Amino acid sequence: MPGGSAYLDLLDGQFPDVAWLRQAGCDLDGAIAEIDAQLGWMIESKDPSDAAANDMAAYYSRFGVSRQTVEAARVKLAGLRGQR
Repeated sequence: MPGGSAYLDLLDGQFPDVAWLRQAGCDLDGAIAEIDAQLGWMIESKDPSDAAANDMAAYYSRFGVSRQTVEAARVKLAGLRGQR
């Protein structure tokens, strides 16, 4: 599964394009669902070191980005669901 700051930077740069494609009537439901699943995996996956789910330092060391940043990307993505 992709993850990390590079993935989120790439995704963030594509939000305007996805919004434009949605406004043009393109069906992106499958792609948006897959991206959401990847972001969900980043949030819900168990830390290999058995760190607690709320251990932000362990989370950052795994993905190079804060959990809040991943959650914000999911919120942004949710705003693009069903816009046809």
